Amino acid sequence: RLWLLATHRPAHLHVPPAAAAMKRTLDQDGPAPTVNPYTGRAYSQRYHEILAKRKQLPVWEQRADFTEMLRKHQCIVLVGETGSGKTTQIPQYILDHEIAEGRGSQCSIICTQPRRIAAISVSERVASERGEGAPGTPGSTVGYQVRLEAARTADTRLLFCTTGVLLRMLCAGDAPVRASVVVVDEVHERDVQTDLLLVLLKLLMPRCPHLRVVLMSATMSIELFANYFGGCPTIGVEGRTFPVEHHYLEEILEATGHQVAAGSPCALQAAQGQVASAQVSFTGAGGRQVSQTVQWEEEAPAAVSESWREGDFSAFPEHVQQSIKRLDEARINYDLIEDLILWIDQNHESKGAVLVFLPGMSEIQTLYDALSGRRDFARDGKLWVLPLHSSLSSQEQSQVFRHAPPGVRKVVLTTNIAETSLTVDDVEFVVDTGRVKETAYDKRKRMTTLQETWVAGQNMRQRCGRAGRVREGHAFLLYTKHRALRLLKPHRVPEIQRLPLEEVVLQLKACAALRDHFDRGAGVASLLAAAVEPPTPGAVESAVQNLIELGALRDEASEALTPLGHHLAGLPVDARLGKMILFGAIFRVLDPVLCIAASLSYKSPLVQPFGLREQARAAHERFTRGHRSDHLAVWDAYTEWRRVGDEEGPRAASRWCERFYVSGQTMKMLSEMMRNFRDILVSAGFVTRGPRHDPDARRRAIAEANRHSDNVGLVRAVLCAGLYPNVVHLEFPSPGAQPRLVEKTGEVLIHPSSSNHRRTAFESEWLVYHDKVKTSRVFIRDCSTVPLPAVLLFALHVEIQHAKHQVVIDRWLTIRANPRTAVLLKTLRTQLNALLEGKMRQQQLRRRARLARSGRGDGAGVDVQEATPDVEDAENREDSIIANVATLLAEPEPNKTQTE
Repeated sequence: RLWLLATHRPAHLHVPPAAAAMKRTLDQDGPAPTVNPYTGRAYSQRYHEILAKRKQLPVWEQRADFTEMLRKHQCIVLVGETGSGKTTQIPQYILDHEIAEGRGSQCSIICTQPRRIAAISVSERVASERGEGAPGTPGSTVGYQVRLEAARTADTRLLFCTTGVLLRMLCAGDAPVRASVVVVDEVHERDVQTDLLLVLLKLLMPRCPHLRVVLMSATMSIELFANYFGGCPTIGVEGRTFPVEHHYLEEILEATGHQVAAGSPCALQAAQGQVASAQVSFTGAGGRQVSQTVQWEEEAPAAVSESWREGDFSAFPEHVQQSIKRLDEARINYDLIEDLILWIDQNHESKGAVLVFLPGMSEIQTLYDALSGRRDFARDGKLWVLPLHSSLSSQEQSQVFRHAPPGVRKVVLTTNIAETSLTVDDVEFVVDTGRVKETAYDKRKRMTTLQETWVAGQNMRQRCGRAGRVREGHAFLLYTKHRALRLLKPHRVPEIQRLPLEEVVLQLKACAALRDHFDRGAGVASLLAAAVEPPTPGAVESAVQNLIELGALRDEASEALTPLGHHLAGLPVDARLGKMILFGAIFRVLDPVLCIAASLSYKSPLVQPFGLREQARAAHERFTRGHRSDHLAVWDAYTEWRRVGDEEGPRAASRWCERFYVSGQTMKMLSEMMRNFRDILVSAGFVTRGPRHDPDARRRAIAEANRHSDNVGLVRAVLCAGLYPNVVHLEFPSPGAQPRLVEKTGEVLIHPSSSNHRRTAFESEWLVYHDKVKTSRVFIRDCSTVPLPAVLLFALHVEIQHAKHQVVIDRWLTIRANPRTAVLLKTLRTQLNALLEGKMRQQQLRRRARLARSGRGDGAGVDVQEATPDVEDAENREDSIIANVATLLAEPEPNKTQTE
């Protein structure tokens, strides 16, 4: 259980003389104290040097105003421009003020960051500025907590954590909120977790009058958040950035001389002319009336850009006007980017780096190839082109922070990852295409779509600001000034309005702080309707329906959590991956399922470095030879990595990773995640561990949890159970031909990143997949073949039509089947469902009974005898059913099914 404030209060944190010295320092710019009030040791020379720099930050001048405003109001909104120092300084001002007021030993300040790397790096910076040890060391008041990693002690008073960690803290247990102040940084990013955190904080503030909330951002709508928290006061802090000169498309075209010719890939395509007709009547010889239809083609109006229709470009040369007039503004002009980088290199003596913002990985690859292939760049090595994308390995990402050799200009091709998360300190020039890929969710098709769209005004400003972090810079915007100032939306659409909400609903239903809300009969929809910018009712309804199908909620009327739902809410993963993990424990295939779930939750360790894609794919064939599964390939790679490390040592494991294009760092993260998942399963009673002092018992427990891990068919079935209804059926038009992939909502394709891409031979006619995304086409990613019996066991609805010798799966696909075999499968399916439901309920009752005995939970209604039934009889029945399923799936997979 996670607590927001350790109950231990070290006496050395409450030192009145030190508090008085701190108060004098806060109240006036007098001499700083020479002794650290937390450790009793003298401050170092480095501390005083850092303090002098801190006093030069713009936010220093407003520290007294800020602390006074926070004393009077429960919530305030702080907008600090880039370079103001808000992220590192505001939490320290709060802590110093609490110490000065004599509350240092009692306060608990929590600061959230949207990303783990930011939470860790900021905590380290703050600890260094305060002259303390590393975060989480004895005596240090600074700590951090991110997923699977924590550095905090009883001395911690200033905790930096990710937004998700704080959400789980608020939702776990029955304890009231004990934090003094919650600081939500980068609130403008509007991710789902931040919006959900704001909903909870707004509900908790009336119940916790001692709680103070500070919302911080470099750029956001002040009125939106201030009004959301009842018209709370706001405070603005100027930034400390260098001037950035903006150059818009019309100026870039004029400077470079680049022209967009008619018919070029970046020009608008001419519309087709329309055929018009009319009936003409006239009088012929002898007075005879004649009627004739006359047709002609009307020329379509010339296609012109939106900027041309609304803007004024009369001050620019003719070639600029014609280019803007015919330009397709939504297309990326790679030729223009090349010409612009060449112009920058020829016209600016400074060799500052160029940061190019592109929508995604495919665009980075296209421009990378184009720049690398230009003779005028490649001939003398004057450009050092580097990609920066979240899918790249940490080693590849770290390259962008290195400075280029003398005489060489570094060009970094990136996505919006470099807007706020990372700072490349030698950037002097920014090239912004103005495009970004945003994820949206189609609730009807249950499909994620990756849509390329224009950036918002706030993102444009963030991108331009990258050029002025360390020196004066230039921002080249590949869109018109009219679009930048008039047509861009001011803010992004928040994630809560465009992403699936299953995990949000599950988290809210399990939140102890919201128990009163749900006990009054209110639903999730009313709670989410109170968000800053709420999702549509249809999106919430769709999420509830999906959780009902998953078995996590009972019905739409009550929205009550099932026993499975209670267990899923305790796992820090997507609900479907959580179900997979629980089933992996029940079916004794624990380790492969934990590894697969960890990789789907985090990322695959099988990497494809830039420029070495084909070599990496060839090396990864080693892990997919025996099966057609992206998921099992990760497990095979993990087991081999562990074997090499155990037998030959860590250096041999590193060499093995380099040879086969595997990320050793990701492997270590997966191993840590597996351990974390296993601990949760042990505490929930699904897995035993054995006594600490008995290694043999622990080995037996591990072996029992993996009794069927070598049964590949059973592992595939557990994947199917967790990911269902994400299944597709393969239809082969002819032997050796590419199969058609058909699912309930239509036809799909296998994504090129999958090991199954372009395969024609499969062990089964069924594939299960983790994710479906729409780009140019509809693709499925991370897929595996699964046996037909697994589909029949875990489908939502199976109808046996005895007379027709066929089975209808989920009312959309009909397959040929022997009636006797189908009935046996249906019987096993009934037994299995009863077993799983009973298992989930039993573990929930046992957990509630344990909490009641320890005094940490509500044991009302728990029958002790019901919570501890005849264990031996239940285990025998469970072993028998699981053995039957394992035997069925270990048999050769059927290959003669016929689809109608």
